[in-house]
Amino acid sequence: MAPNVWMQHKNGRMHAKEARLHRISGEVEPETDLPEEIQKTHQYCSTCQIHISHGDWSAHANGRRHKRGQEYIAYTMAQNEAEKDKNDVGIQGDLDFSIVEPNVAKQGVTKSIEVRLTAPLTKVTLVSVQLSANIGSSRKRIQSPYVLSPPT
Repeated sequence: MAPNVWMQHKNGRMHAKEARLHRISGEVEPETDLPEEIQKTHQYCSTCQIHISHGDWSAHANGRRHKRGQEYIAYTMAQNEAEKDKNDVGIQGDLDFSIVEPNVAKQGVTKSIEVRLTAPLTKVTLVSVQLSANIGSSRKRIQSPYVLSPPT
């Protein structure tokens, strides 16, 4: 179980209630080695970081929480891949605009990046640059109409 998930669980109302009911301390660490009986009847979902009984696995794997977890993992992996240097060309700089208030957007927000070559003799022509975002829910994602292109 991920540390942040465990902390939320451990500090939760139900955990404290169960600890009081059994007259034990709620300050415990998660079990890393599950009893063999549970291992025989449950499967670990690394996406959701929980154990699911074999009978409930199909419903869990098709459930909304699990699918959202898979989407998040796929997004994170794609983002990590996009941040890697490609063909000896890399970009450095912070492009996180966070949330831009409308009055600030009217004036414009400036960010600087550096395009660098990892192979010194590489010849590259920068044809175009675009900054855009996808908006909407995971079911109905659309390309933002706001695409920024620097002057050429």
